[in-house]
Amino acid sequence: MLKIGRKKMLLMLLTCCIGIYSHSLLASETLYPGEQLLTINGYQTLIKFVKGDAQKPLIIFIPGDSHLARISYGHPTGNPKDFLSYWVHQKGYSFLALSYPTDNPVFSKIHPEFSIHDWGQQIAATAKKIIQENHLSHHIVVMGWSMGGAVEVTVNEAAKQQSLNLDVFIGLSAVPPLPQVMQSGPFDTKTMLPNKLADRKPLFNWFIKSLQEQNRYNQHDVIPKEIYLTQFLGNIPTAIAAEGYHYKDGKFSYSIENTLQDGGVFNFANTPWIALIRSDSPSDAKISMIDPASWNFIRAEMIYKNYLSQANLSTLPEKNWTRLTKTINDLPNNLTLTVHGNHFFFVGEKGAQTTADEIHTLIARVENTKAILDSLTHPEKSIRRKS
Repeated sequence: MLKIGRKKMLLMLLTCCIGIYSHSLLASETLYPGEQLLTINGYQTLIKFVKGDAQKPLIIFIPGDSHLARISYGHPTGNPKDFLSYWVHQKGYSFLALSYPTDNPVFSKIHPEFSIHDWGQQIAATAKKIIQENHLSHHIVVMGWSMGGAVEVTVNEAAKQQSLNLDVFIGLSAVPPLPQVMQSGPFDTKTMLPNKLADRKPLFNWFIKSLQEQNRYNQHDVIPKEIYLTQFLGNIPTAIAAEGYHYKDGKFSYSIENTLQDGGVFNFANTPWIALIRSDSPSDAKISMIDPASWNFIRAEMIYKNYLSQANLSTLPEKNWTRLTKTINDLPNNLTLTVHGNHFFFVGEKGAQTTADEIHTLIARVENTKAILDSLTHPEKSIRRKS
């Protein structure tokens, strides 16, 4: 048997203990209080959950390009009132912030093959886990910020598989998952890093400038620049940007058809109800002024597929047809609200509080619209609901 000197053994034990302590310290410094790093369906996700009224729908925040969901709940040295999570919870809702995997140091693995389909599955499976553990309602509301709009169909399909009801998908300055509509040019996702993720650093200066505008609007620094750069951002799996690029066999390939299939954007039968909150800044003009038209088209096709196509509209009384026409024609205005600010309008107390108010309003408006359409196109559903 190999003999080891007492001093050498003590030194080995001390080194081992220091290593364990260092790893534990690193983990505690990387994760914020209340955060969990989970592996769901083989992919890592960073989450933070705050419990509210168990009877209300669970509100889920999905971040946009390059961001952790920390953008919705902030950092330990920040003011909670500067972030959306605080104000949504003040309205009684449970709040789940869910980050897709990037190369931010909070994650221990890289997932270059992660897709829009995987993203939707991850969100729904995580939501089901949280709902079961906390005995919540099986109703959810998903908010997709910016690039987070890509999951609107896949998360609805996955929610149905998990026996969850997605009441409404709320886009926060969201871009629909159409390759020709998503970002292109100098900010596209075709540049692969050595870790096989898409290089997003060209976007970071625009992010910082936008946050500085929000800082001036709120008259203080909401997120210090160094904390933001190191603890909020990361490079992304290329497919989830819905620009047409995919990781396969060690390289990026381009196929619009694959992206459309991955996001299922034209699967109108599985499209959820869509509502929008946009900014009023000229720096966000494409998303605030132009992209809502694409979302209105997607929602209108969903309504036709799920409400009108199987209804006997020719037998409707004239007053019902008039009301139906007005209800549908008014939806672009009724389900699109505006919050002052730029692409980060929900960051900072003023915008965060107003955004929470508008979320509450949109949830009620969507439920009212569903009831009207059911009563006009499928009266038997309305009768069952009342009974």
